[in-house]
Amino acid sequence: MRKMYYVLLLATATALMSGCAQKQTAPETTASEVAETVEATEAAETAELPGETGCIDDEALAFCVAQPGVITAIDAKSGAISIRGMLAGSGTEQELILNTDAKTAFYDIAAGKKAELSALKVGDEIQSMVSTAFASSLPPQTFAYAVFLNVGEELIPEYAELTSVQKDGEKLVLTDSSQLRWVISADTELRRLSDGGQLKGEELKEGVCCLIWPALEAVSENPDAGLATEKLVLID
Repeated sequence: MRKMYYVLLLATATALMSGCAQKQTAPETTASEVAETVEATEAAETAELPGETGCIDDEALAFCVAQPGVITAIDAKSGAISIRGMLAGSGTEQELILNTDAKTAFYDIAAGKKAELSALKVGDEIQSMVSTAFASSLPPQTFAYAVFLNVGEELIPEYAELTSVQKDGEKLVLTDSSQLRWVISADTELRRLSDGGQLKGEELKEGVCCLIWPALEAVSENPDAGLATEKLVLID
């Protein structure tokens, strides 16, 4: 488990932004305090954000949050997407930078297939699944595990890393890193992200990451039985 230097939760990022807006008399700052501030800022700017593997590979990243927004800028070279939207859990609209890499899953909801960063443009409304860890920068920035375009009124899938795959008769029961259980049956549509091809159940293994659409009906009245799964896309 790698050591993290970058973690700053949403509440802290929001507090920083609101604090900057307040008109207060600045206290006298010593040379040593200035040096410490510069050092901290440089460390934050160079800190590694989560997402080296594209999977949720650290205890602090066991949960993702949905983050909607309108694209205000795209850096095709770095993969950074700037958006303006309601910051998850904060109740305030502000700028946010979504960092992406080669492992980020781009998915066109309307087309039902893989998309690319190049398909995005300024002004697009997107949905994303992002890490709850934020770099200490203004605007706040975090890593996007998945970015969804052409969402419309559709529901976005869950982003999940599988921690367990068990066979239960003719079904598979998957457990993810947030301890949700997903039931895969003969009615579940299984696909690969890379080519949209059909996926076999035996290709689902511990450690892989998936996009999962829950079905509307329950598996059973037992809450421990798991959630029925309408569709699963393996991020390969």
